[in-house]
Amino acid sequence: MATYYKYLSFGEDGSFCRDRTMRVFRENKLYMPFYHVLNDPMEAYYEGSSLTASQIQELKSTKQAIRICCLSKSHTDMLMWSHYGDGHKGCCIGVEINPISSPACKRRVIKYVPRIQAPQGCNSYERSIDILRKKLLPWQYEQEVRFLRDSAIDDDEYLEINIKKVYLGCHLGYRQVEEFTRLINDARIFQPHIDIEQLQRGQLTYWKNKSNPNKPIL
Repeated sequence: MATYYKYLSFGEDGSFCRDRTMRVFRENKLYMPFYHVLNDPMEAYYEGSSLTASQIQELKSTKQAIRICCLSKSHTDMLMWSHYGDGHKGCCIGVEINPISSPACKRRVIKYVPRIQAPQGCNSYERSIDILRKKLLPWQYEQEVRFLRDSAIDDDEYLEINIKKVYLGCHLGYRQVEEFTRLINDARIFQPHIDIEQLQRGQLTYWKNKSNPNKPIL
């Protein structure tokens, strides 16, 4: 079963961010928002098409009802840690998705394109899935994989996961590593044990493989 990665922030003690992250460890679930709250301003937008006015309206309504969980193929990408891992002070969890527990979800590997053209498909649902699996080239470093669920069929807000490993950011100090390791273990006191490892600077990579992970950092 494939392992995918989710970057998370610990935030401040007592903050909503801290509680949200600890909830992931306690409940083995990831939140699935709708596309309009994601950080890409061009998410789900596309260039002109031959669709009729009624088809465009139907497509708009359908894509707004699809929940999305965004994951990555990489746990070592430097930019992903900077943008989503709280500037290398958060964590990245390696997870498996059990298809039996998420039968209504569709897995789609993101296709990065120079232009997002009109979606393809025989109906509004197929067109929605097609448009939600495309992003512009600048986002290619994310190496994204998405799990998509139609809330009209199943409105569960969460995707069930099995957490396999936790990587802590390289900017965390020794005491912070101890603190977050304890918090994670406390949150998972009734859950299966998981390995926790602090990622080192020399393990970080660029999405175009410009760095050499075997070269020592001085």
